[in-house]
Amino acid sequence: MGDLIEAYDEEHRPLPVATGAEVLRVIMVERGLGQSDLPEVGGPSVVSEIPAGKRQINLRQARALADRFGFPAALFLGL
Repeated sequence: MGDLIEAYDEEHRPLPVATGAEVLRVIMVERGLGQSDLPEVGGPSVVSEIPAGKRQINLRQARALADRFGFPAALFLGL
């Protein structure tokens, strides 16, 4: 039964595709984090460039964010 529900959801209610920057932006807003609260990503200037779309999250940053927030690294890479 669970498989049928999952198949229905995937067909009729697919999850929206989000970039790593969008995911990070939502997490920052929901948790009240500022640019200086993410040293594992880089300095405040680097952190500000990611949600602005000027810089992409690299593999090292994605792994660090995955460790911190408990999400798969692929989520931050837009995969």
